[in-house]
Amino acid sequence: MKWLRDILTSDANSSVYDLVRVSTAAAMVVGLSLVVYSVIRGDKFDIQSFGTGFGLMIGGAGGAMALRKDRE
Repeated sequence: MKWLRDILTSDANSSVYDLVRVSTAAAMVVGLSLVVYSVIRGDKFDIQSFGTGFGLMIGGAGGAMALRKDRE
């Protein structure tokens, strides 16, 4: 699980988890889980709305990481 720790921390050898990275990963897992749940239940799934929201979330996370880059 070293790859997961490397994704969720700001430095390769760090043991301190970055809040922006952890919250982004959690939001992705929850969002994709809700999509699967919706499809299993047989509800309508709007891929365009999901893609727009997911893209904005990833863009916001990337922006937050870019703003914090000089502080690390």
